[in-house]
Amino acid sequence: KKIVKDTPWVYGRGTLVMWTAKPFDVSRGLSLLRDPLVKKIAIANPDHAPYGKAAREALIAAGVWNDVQTKIVKGDSISQTAQFAQTGAADVALIALALTRSPQMKGTYAVVTEAKPLVQSGVVVSSNQLATEFLAYVMAEPGQAILTKYGFKGP
Repeated sequence: KKIVKDTPWVYGRGTLVMWTAKPFDVSRGLSLLRDPLVKKIAIANPDHAPYGKAAREALIAAGVWNDVQTKIVKGDSISQTAQFAQTGAADVALIALALTRSPQMKGTYAVVTEAKPLVQSGVVVSSNQLATEFLAYVMAEPGQAILTKYGFKGP
């Protein structure tokens, strides 16, 4: 029996940002991470987290990976990664723009221009009418407006 109704559908694209609660000038871009005042940099584990993989690729593309590897602390998820910087366990975090929309995330961020957009997709289970209706809502203007509000770009 077929479990998935259709192929995966893209509902949005996420953006990687460099976020900090500390008074660093994030407009410097990823070169900021070389600064001796930045002691710990949080990224999600690139071995299993898409935002972590994007962070590693962006650091390599920016030419700073070799210089900052010893400063990196890895979160199990993008949420834990944000928490590291939010609590001060890390000075800076490379996280999803969507997480910066939370009222608890008081700090500054800059878009990591070296990072590719992160494709966000899902599938509908063949027997689930509610999931089919949800997909229709997410892909329509009201759903896309909500995603845009939280930092996602359209499909």
